[in-house]
Amino acid sequence: MQKKYLYLLFVISILLPLHAYAVATPSASLAPGDDQVITDNLKKRLQESLAGEESSPLSQARAYIGVVKDVIKDTVVMEDKDGKKDIKLSDETTLLRSPGNAQITSENIRIDDYIIAMGYPGEGDVFSGRRLIISIDPLLISLKTSGMGTITKLSKSSLTLKTTDKEQVIDLTSKTVIKSPVGTIEYSTLAIGDTLIYTATMDTKDNLTATILMRTQTSSIAL
Repeated sequence: MQKKYLYLLFVISILLPLHAYAVATPSASLAPGDDQVITDNLKKRLQESLAGEESSPLSQARAYIGVVKDVIKDTVVMEDKDGKKDIKLSDETTLLRSPGNAQITSENIRIDDYIIAMGYPGEGDVFSGRRLIISIDPLLISLKTSGMGTITKLSKSSLTLKTTDKEQVIDLTSKTVIKSPVGTIEYSTLAIGDTLIYTATMDTKDNLTATILMRTQTSSIAL
């Protein structure tokens, strides 16, 4: 999902400057109405891509950080701050040991190892693991995650989004990039009710810090 969102941002950042250049260049031969057609097409493509993401299982990608409590055949039982979770292993699961990221098998996973489990929710309480990082030392690396939600609260250094199942607080820094389909915008232009796609780093306590915010819809004007 994250790759698709970043691809959208990349495509928009490339197409819009080219479009603006064509409009501003005297030699450009745009027919009347072409400017609006190009803009409408960009908006339509963005909406179609977002609609596809919302219905895709990939939009449910998750990552958990915790400690291994047991390994039972093709299932790793881990525990994080919210309790125990069953991580289902399959032929598509990649197991790595840190440091070094050497590929391992489930036989190399030990009880009390630290673990980062990345994958997708399965049936019931089972989590389908796609990439597991194992270490004997605490894993303090930052993970990246993406999502979409509607702004419910704005403050000087953070904002709160209403997502599908909860409210998510996202911290901001001086390096956070804020965009819309027409280019980079200021944080002060965001408003309660705006819809955002975010890319953020996640620490071991699940706190999110935004790297990119993409406004896809304002509280009063839809794309």
